Amino acid sequence: MIAGVKLSQFAGKSIYCNCDTEKSEIYKLAKANFKTWQLKSLVATGYVKDGKGVKVVYDGETETISQLEGDGSYDSAESTEILEHSDIVMTNPPFSKLGKFIPFVLERNKDFVIITNMMALMYKSTIKYSLAGKFNSCHRFSGGATFARPAGDIATVHCIAVTTLDVFDLCKRYPSKTLQQLIDENKIYKEDTDGTYEVKYARNLPIDYYGEIYCPTSILFSPYWRKQYEIVKMADKDITVNGKNRFYRILVKRKPV
Repeated sequence: MIAGVKLSQFAGKSIYCNCDTEKSEIYKLAKANFKTWQLKSLVATGYVKDGKGVKVVYDGETETISQLEGDGSYDSAESTEILEHSDIVMTNPPFSKLGKFIPFVLERNKDFVIITNMMALMYKSTIKYSLAGKFNSCHRFSGGATFARPAGDIATVHCIAVTTLDVFDLCKRYPSKTLQQLIDENKIYKEDTDGTYEVKYARNLPIDYYGEIYCPTSILFSPYWRKQYEIVKMADKDITVNGKNRFYRILVKRKPV
């Protein structure tokens, strides 16, 4: 989830995993890299329904686990107090809470690296931050990421990792092609209703086309693409292309050179 983040930004910082316990993979990742990232401190707090939350503190040598007074929810008084004394939030929040979680962290001027459901970035509570470029993509789970739900079943969710930190621009890995090349390779389509072109991935936006084109919401989370395209409108999520439903699309147009 941090493959695209410039890791030098972690040096001397306090990381807070505010939806995690010592068993969480994200906490384990930060703990394993404590010295490599030159962290100042690492704290995790985990929610416990109808009980007392868990608090974990790691200083690079010793790990201490204790109980909180409250349930450990990310927005509880205890968790908020820890957040105020932290620099970077690194976690995988419950997707049902993302609409409130992202504004909660941003409004307290905290940096974050989080895994998020793509659709959560289009919620009314988060869309203003998405459109303003307040965070960038740092990792993309091609085809979706697999998660174990609390009930024990496995679900595949279309999500990405986003961050407020500086990132390596992942989109520069993909050289742009011409409209005709993409048509020949079946990587650009026409929307059934109005015949507007549509691409499944932002990396397939044609280099020589200046008309309107539908593309995925991921275009919002790359400074590389934001510099080149302007948003015409936020499109309906029920777009049908070649008889198949697509995820939420944005109608964009390349800016004049």
